[in-house]
Amino acid sequence: MLRYFIAIVVSGLLVVGAGCDDKKSKGEPEKKPAKEKVAKKPDTPVKPAEPAKPKAPEYSAETAAKLIAEMEKCEYDFNCKAYKPLVSFGNKVSGDLAKLASDAAKPKKAREVAAKALTEIKDPATGMQMFEAAKAEKDFMLRDKLFEAAGATGSNDVFKALTAWYTNKKGKEHQMQTRSGIEMYGKKATAWAIQQLPKLKKYQVELADIITDTAGKGALKEIQDILPKVKDTMARHRLASKAIELGDKAQFGVLIKGLKSKDVYDRSDAAGFLAKVIKSVPDDKKAELIKLLEAGKKKDRGGLTARGYDKCLKELKGK
Repeated sequence: MLRYFIAIVVSGLLVVGAGCDDKKSKGEPEKKPAKEKVAKKPDTPVKPAEPAKPKAPEYSAETAAKLIAEMEKCEYDFNCKAYKPLVSFGNKVSGDLAKLASDAAKPKKAREVAAKALTEIKDPATGMQMFEAAKAEKDFMLRDKLFEAAGATGSNDVFKALTAWYTNKKGKEHQMQTRSGIEMYGKKATAWAIQQLPKLKKYQVELADIITDTAGKGALKEIQDILPKVKDTMARHRLASKAIELGDKAQFGVLIKGLKSKDVYDRSDAAGFLAKVIKSVPDDKKAELIKLLEAGKKKDRGGLTARGYDKCLKELKGK
């Protein structure tokens, strides 16, 4: 009886197991673990294709003539459609541009634009024409552009003409604009001005102005050597300020001496050139300079001559 009961139980278990296996064999899917949801990345915006650049015009005499005619209507280079194409033509159109720039019958603004284009082209063949046009020009702003265009050519003949005119009584009215042309020569202008300082005593300030604008670090030794030979007080201020800018802080003594001058203009000039290097003042000189600047400002007439005092005191007092 017991054996019969055990046989029934075992056969039941076998049936259940077979049923489970049968479900698997029938391909019933098993439950899979749920996947974590991943945030969808936003699509990267596609940059629109850049429009094709307009093709630069190719040179031809006809194209150049049309662009020159268009430039005659221009007032400024930045919004003049003819400017860049003409500059790109270089020496091929420099003669046409020089003709426009030197023609007193043409609009002044258009002549300025043409002169600026020549400053970029730098054709030596146009140098003397620009120089002569500048000498004859009455409008000081246009004259400045014409002298620059002349100097930009790098012509030796133009350099000789500019430097001769700069140190000529007849050219005194044009000195500021002539200097613009000379300074286009950079180191060559610096060397010339340093060389002429001891010789042209009446023009020491004007020569020092060129050195102030053009001298680089390589000229420091020459400035230091020439300074003791320069007697003009204002010229000394300029040279001392430039030497300080180039690293020689010992030259503050020249400017301090200028602030102690009995001449009101010498004092304001010293303050003006001290202002250019005021951030380099050593701490041990600040108290003395504040005292001299305050005293000088009290006696100054105000206006333009007081600007140097104001800038220096503002910096030294930290206001």
